Amino acid sequence: VPGALEIPQVLALAAATGRIDEESDRPFDGVIALGCVIRGETSHYDIVCNNANHWMMQIATDLALPIGN
Repeated sequence: VPGALEIPQVLALAAATGRIDEESDRPFDGVIALGCVIRGETSHYDIVCNNANHWMMQIATDLALPIGN
């Protein structure tokens, strides 16, 4: 994905549509989010990290899906 803020969207899409195998009723047993945000001299880093983590936690709780970050 182009940036850290897009990670939650892709996780939600993958969890809603992807399958591990043909026999599985559940899309995934868990997911791992891996990204990089570079800290600069402004508050942009904190805003991006806080929002990305917030929405990943929302997806995790909505779908009862473990997300490693």
